[in-house]
Formats: sequence, C-alpha cells, structure tokens
Amino acid sequence: MFFKKFFGKKEKPISVKNIFEVGEKSIYMPDYGYMLTQIATYEKRIEFSFDRVDSESLEIEKFTASVSLESDERLIPFDIDGQTIYWDRIDEAFRLRYLPEGEATPLIPKVNFYPNEVMTMEQEYAEEHYSKEALSYAVLKDGEYIWCYNDGSATPVVFETPRLFLLFAKLKDRHPLSGTFLSIHSHLAVFTPSYAKVKGIKEDDLIHLYNKNLEIGKTKTEE
Repeated sequence: MFFKKFFGKKEKPISVKNIFEVGEKSIYMPDYGYMLTQIATYEKRIEFSFDRVDSESLEIEKFTASVSLESDERLIPFDIDGQTIYWDRIDEAFRLRYLPEGEATPLIPKVNFYPNEVMTMEQEYAEEHYSKEALSYAVLKDGEYIWCYNDGSATPVVFETPRLFLLFAKLKDRHPLSGTFLSIHSHLAVFTPSYAKVKGIKEDDLIHLYNKNLEIGKTKTEE
C-alpha cells in the first residue's frame, strides 16, 4: 500500500494546449503581463501555466494557477497576485471585472473610456444599438454597461459598429478595440467564439457582415 500510494501513476490531463494554441489568451495588467504558455485540463480542474513578465524590469518568472470545474457557473473566479480573474468556460478565455476609475474620456456622449481600460455605455443607447448577445459580455450596473475591454469581451460590440471604433485602428500598437477587419476576425475567434456561434456567423460570411456593419454611422461626407 505504501508504494502504491507514493509511487502510483500521476494523474494525466485529459487535454493539453501549448503556447502556440493559447498564447493569444494572455492577460495584461498594469504591473505584469501573464503570458499564457499552457492549459492542462483534468477531470475536475484546469491548470494554467504563465510566464509572468514585470512591465518595468521585463524580468520573467514562471507562474501557475488553477480553477475548479466542479461548478456549473460560466465564469469561474480565481486569484492571480491578489487580483480576481475569471475563466470563461464557454469561450475558453479570461475575463476581467473592473469598475471605472479616474476621469472619463468620451468617445461619443453615450460612451466613455477610463484610465483603467474600462469602457462604459449608457444602458438605453446600448440596448437600442447592440444585440443582447454582444451586451451579455458586459456588466450592467447603475444604468450603464461596463466592459474591461482588455480581455477581448468588447469584440462583439466593435464588430456590430466597427466605424465607431476606427479611431483605435489608427494607433500604432495593437489595440483590443481596433475596428479593422483583421483585428475583429482574430478577436472573435480567440475571445468570443460563442458569440459568433450563437449569431450564426460563419467564416465565409464574416467579411460581408463586417462591410455591412461598417456602413452603420456613415455620414454623407463619407459616402
């Protein structure tokens, strides 16, 4: 019994995805970037392996975290360095849940951005212009929909009105709110694939739908 207990076979994962399959799902926060290198799925848990990169010194440290699969909830909370992160078991992506902090910068009067990478949208405006599937990725609080857009959760909203977000396409650095077709094509697949599935969006239809959505908000001078 002793040898069987201490020298028995180690539990093997059901599946393992390497850095080439999961690297784009990495998490970026002010102090650290958590570069995802592996996801190992077991019967009752998922284990994440990261390279934790210090944003100032660029020093790299190996880091692991895990979530239990015994809950039926879609968003499973876990802790990274004192921050609560959520694993979206449907889209297989990380979700951040921050409330707005600092002074708002309006994109348009109904849409505001905050220094902590949070976007808010007035409830009435949001429900008039966006599908319930796109809004399901936000938190509704005090008459506003709230996205921490750095986790890719705002991608459906950008897809449904890409012209509104073309400002971010002009930035030199890759931005999660970029309204270009290439960005949306990538982000839908990585961060919100269940949105595309529920909406019936197929690969062959995507460019047509994008161009159709690009017409929304077009002014006469742009026609």
